[in-house]
Amino acid sequence: MLERALADERLLGAVVERELGRTLDAPGYGRKLLRTVETHFAARQNVRSAARILGVGVRAVSYRLARVEELIGRPLVGNR
Repeated sequence: MLERALADERLLGAVVERELGRTLDAPGYGRKLLRTVETHFAARQNVRSAARILGVGVRAVSYRLARVEELIGRPLVGNR
């Protein structure tokens, strides 16, 4: 199913909008929140590594991830 979603841009867009739409609309920093999530997962869910890549403090990454969880109404998959 995931492979199909990734191959179908329209379906992928609908999934992103459903799952992350509120995050994108966050006043002033929606894109920054999404970049933090993307970097966090690319860093194998390591907050310190994500902070280093983003050039911010560990607290900033932790805050942003918590804000995303608040906006989407559930925890992100994985451990922090």
